[in-house]
Amino acid sequence: MRPVPAWGNSSYKIILKQSAKEFAKYNQLYPDQFQPLQRDMIGKFGAAKDQWFSSFLLQVENHSSWHRLFVTR
Repeated sequence: MRPVPAWGNSSYKIILKQSAKEFAKYNQLYPDQFQPLQRDMIGKFGAAKDQWFSSFLLQVENHSSWHRLFVTR
């Protein structure tokens, strides 16, 4: 399977992990979508409710950075 065209048309990408199982399945379907370091870092994103923050990967063109988003009530 090839990635959907919208992925290649976007300069800004925000990647969050919802399910470790689904992320592993996605990587099998699209093995070249992420670099090994990116796959490793995304795979280590924990559950937001347990950590009290959300982790995400921000990718702009060929540059990637990892962030934590804290939301308070």
